[in-house]
Amino acid sequence: MGDQYRIEFTDSARNDLERLDRQIAQRILKKLAWLAEHADKYPHQALTGKWADYFKFRVGDYRVIYSLSHQVLLIVVIRIRHRREVYDE
Repeated sequence: MGDQYRIEFTDSARNDLERLDRQIAQRILKKLAWLAEHADKYPHQALTGKWADYFKFRVGDYRVIYSLSHQVLLIVVIRIRHRREVYDE
C-alpha cells in the first residue's frame, strides 16, 4: 500500500456534507477515508467540460467531485451532491 493522502474540503463541499442525512454523510466520509489510503492505485474517473480538472466517485445516488495532487498527496473535495444536481452551477 502507498502513502496516505490528506483530504481537505472546500467551504462549499463542507456545506454540502452538513446538509446531507447523517447516515449518507458517514458513508461518504468512510469512502473518502478509503480513497485516501488507495489514491495511488485507484482508477480515478476524470470529468470533462467545465469540470475537466476534476474527478468523481459515486456513493449511492451521490457524487463526490474532487481534485487530486499526487505530488503533495492531497485530495481536495470540491462538491458533494445528489447525482441529479452535482454538475449544475
